[in-house]
Amino acid sequence: GVATLAVLRPSPIPEHVYAPLQAWARETSQREPAARVLASDIGAIGWAWNGVVLDSEGLTWPAALDFGHPNAIVRAYEPEYLLVVAERERVAPVYGDPYMLEHYAPIARFAPDRSSELQPPLESLPPAWVQDYLVYRRKR
Repeated sequence: GVATLAVLRPSPIPEHVYAPLQAWARETSQREPAARVLASDIGAIGWAWNGVVLDSEGLTWPAALDFGHPNAIVRAYEPEYLLVVAERERVAPVYGDPYMLEHYAPIARFAPDRSSELQPPLESLPPAWVQDYLVYRRKR
């Protein structure tokens, strides 16, 4: 018979996404203790953010469900940071909303391929959830 050997490579996610994202979160929340972050994936930022994390999905913050859409939460709370999963469905409302574009700017990306594209074209983003994150900062 023919034997097939599969070479297992470690996932780039812990090293390229979670480690730098959590380092950013620790550093930023220590430097800005009053800053809040609205996150569409609270697990990604986890315990690294030392402050208020607003969960746009409503898993740990049920009040989010009263808004119907994350952009409404942004308008109501004006968080200092947004952590957005880099998928079409979640990024399109940022790109398509003049309020978001006027008040928030992309400042970081944490991607498995180490992409640093802060404004990726929508068509280049996957249609489903991925472990790739864009961070936006509220403009002063």
